[in-house]
Amino acid sequence: MDAKCIIVAIADSASTNRVLATLKFYFSDIPVYVLATDNAISPVYIASGALNVVPKLEEGCLELVSKILRINGIRETEISEMVFNLRSNNYCLSSSKE
Repeated sequence: MDAKCIIVAIADSASTNRVLATLKFYFSDIPVYVLATDNAISPVYIASGALNVVPKLEEGCLELVSKILRINGIRETEISEMVFNLRSNNYCLSSSKE
C-alpha cells in the first residue's frame, strides 16, 4: 500500500475503535489520525493505535474564540500563543496562582 497516512472520522466511538484495531493489525506501519467528537476519548484512541487525535469540539471552540478575538482587535501573535498553549495543555486553562 502506498498510503502516507490514514484518517478516521467516524462519529461512533465503538466503530472507531474497531476500525483502529483492524488498521493496527493490517497496516501497523501507516500513521493513523482520528477526528474525535471531543478530547475525552483521545487517550482511548491513542491506546488503540492512533498517532494523533483531533478533538472536533475543542478545535471548533478554538476557531470560534480566535475569530471573536480577531474581530475585537487582539493581535494575531497573542491569539496564536493562546491556541498553542491550550493545545499543549490538553485544552485546559492554567489555573496557577502567583
